[in-house]
Amino acid sequence: MAYNIKTEISMYSNLSVWGLFLGLMVFTSAASAQIKFAEGNWASVRQKAQQENKFIMVDAFTTWCGPCKWMAASVFTEAEVGSFYNAKFVSYQLDMEAGEGPEFAQQYQVEAYPTILYFSPSGELVHRSVGAVPGDIFIKNGEAALEPSRQLYNLKKQYEAGASSPDFLRNYALALNSAYEDATEVANKYLASQAPETWMSEENWEFIQNFVHDLNSPPFQYVMKNQKAFEAAFGQEAVGHYIGQVLDNRIYEVAESGDETQLKELKDILKNNLAGAADAQIARLEYLFYYSHPEKGFAAKKAYLDQYSQDWSELNQIAWETYENETEPEILKSALVWAEKSIQMEKNWYNTDTKAHLLFKLKRYEEAKKMAEESIALGKAVGEDTRSTADLIAKIKAARKK
Repeated sequence: MAYNIKTEISMYSNLSVWGLFLGLMVFTSAASAQIKFAEGNWASVRQKAQQENKFIMVDAFTTWCGPCKWMAASVFTEAEVGSFYNAKFVSYQLDMEAGEGPEFAQQYQVEAYPTILYFSPSGELVHRSVGAVPGDIFIKNGEAALEPSRQLYNLKKQYEAGASSPDFLRNYALALNSAYEDATEVANKYLASQAPETWMSEENWEFIQNFVHDLNSPPFQYVMKNQKAFEAAFGQEAVGHYIGQVLDNRIYEVAESGDETQLKELKDILKNNLAGAADAQIARLEYLFYYSHPEKGFAAKKAYLDQYSQDWSELNQIAWETYENETEPEILKSALVWAEKSIQMEKNWYNTDTKAHLLFKLKRYEEAKKMAEESIALGKAVGEDTRSTADLIAKIKAARKK
C-alpha cells in the first residue's frame, strides 16, 4: 500500500491532524539530520570548506566494500552523527576506483576501506581513521580531528620533534591505532612512563587491552601476577578474555613457527603462570604445533580433544575433517567420540550429520540411518539445507543391499 496521509487518518480516527503533522515534522527532521554530503569535485569541496571555514571529512570508499555500505546505511544516517558532522564539517564521499578516486587514493595513501580522511579548512590532511565504526566512535574520531592535540599528523610531527609527555604518547598511540598504523613503540613508551601500580586504573586497563599483546611484556606479566585484583576491579569475564587472547596469539605464533625451542619456552611459561589451567593450554599448544606432523600429530590431537576441548564447533569440525581424510577404523572411532562429545554439548544438524557420516564410514549402517534421520529433522526445524544428509541415507540404503 502506498503511503497516504488520508489513509493514515482514516485508520487512526483518534489521531488529530495536528498530531499527525507534528509526527511528520519529527520524521522529516530526523531524515534531514543525517550527514549531508557535498556535491561536485574535490576542488569545489575544498573551496566550499575554505569559504565556510569548516574542516572536511572525506569518506573514501569502494562500491564493493561491505563495511563501507554498512557505514553509509547505519552510521551516516544517525541523527546525532548527522547533527555533529553537518555543524562541524563539509562532508564528501569519493569512490576510490572512479573519477578522481584513484589519483586521490594514491596521493593520500588510501589502501583499506573505508578510510575516513579529515582535512583542515585550508585543505591540509590532519587526521585519519580506518575501518567501520559505530556512530559514537565516529563522532569521537571527528572530535579528535578538530583538536590539534589529537590530530594524527600533528602528533606525528611532534613525536618526530621529540615530544614524549605521557598524555602526548597516549593520544598518539590512540590516533595511530585508529588509523590502523603500528602503535607498538609509542604504546610501550606510554606504559613505561606509568608506575606499575597505575596500570590498574580504568584508563590504563583499557589501554593495556588495546595495545599489549606480547606475553612477555611487563604490563601483561603484571596483569597475570595480579589477576585476582584485576578481576575484582573489572570483572572475571573481561580479564579472562584478555588473557586468553594474548595466550592465543602466542600459541598460534609458536605453532606456526615449528620451532621446538619456542615450544619448550612457551610450555614453561604456561606452567609457571596458569597453575591448574596450564595442562589444557599445553595440550592445545601441542595439538596445534604437531597438527601436520605424521608421527605426533594424531596423538596430540586426540589428547587435547578427548580431555580438554569444550567447544562443540571445534570438536565437530575436526571430527568432520577426520571423516573426510581418514580411512583407518581406529582413527574414525576417535572422531566418532569427538562428534558424540560435541552433541552432548549442543545437539544440532551439523554434529549429528557428522556422526551419521562417521557411522556410515565405519559400516554401522543401522545406527548411521537412525542418526541421519534425526539430523534431517533437526536441520529442517531451523531451515538448514539437509540434502547432503538425505544423500547419505540413499548411500546407506545402497550399501545395505550389497
